[in-house]
Amino acid sequence: MTGLEKVLPVVAAVVIIVAVAVVQERSRAMAAVVAMVPLTAPLAAWIVYSASAGNHQHTAQFVRSMLAASVANVLFIVVFWYGLRQQWLFPVVVVVAFGVWGVLVALPYLVRRLL
Repeated sequence: MTGLEKVLPVVAAVVIIVAVAVVQERSRAMAAVVAMVPLTAPLAAWIVYSASAGNHQHTAQFVRSMLAASVANVLFIVVFWYGLRQQWLFPVVVVVAFGVWGVLVALPYLVRRLL
């Protein structure tokens, strides 16, 4: 893996965080769109593709694994939104949302181990 492949995800994350901070002053809806830009998935796929010497099948399996994580991510956002709507303390919202996300991400692995 090249230095660029290692640095690019970090740079992209910083750019997105700064963009959200700047854009949210004008439009919270646009800031939400910027925050949810699907950038990490293609970057991660690119890293896996490069590390596997351009193996499409290996990269496709990696991307397929992202589907379960995507469901967990959507439910993370739902729980986060719900907690804020219920006016839970912000740290509680974060912990509960990550807890739900963690259980959902671990569930397929736990089920496979038990079966």
